[in-house]
Amino acid sequence: MEEEVRSRLIALQTSYQGYQIALRSREIAQERLRLAREQFRLGSRTFNELQRDIDDAAAAEREVITQLSGFVEARANLEETVGPLEGAPTAPGSPLPGREG
Repeated sequence: MEEEVRSRLIALQTSYQGYQIALRSREIAQERLRLAREQFRLGSRTFNELQRDIDDAAAAEREVITQLSGFVEARANLEETVGPLEGAPTAPGSPLPGREG
């Protein structure tokens, strides 16, 4: 039982970190897209280059959703084993137990 709890807690922490990375990647992709649109408007970027940046921003958005889903699933898996988690992340951006945040 202890090994299963430990494993599921690690999965929760890993999925939380993945979600945080996805959020940062989305911010970067959005900024890159903003710059690409400006470059396109000024004529220094082709439509195909702009379209690649649009596709990258959309992929980053999908990755945020995928990572959030993984985080929610990992939390549910841990709660299935130990019951409701007091003080654990209830929403994205909440710190994990035992970590400063």
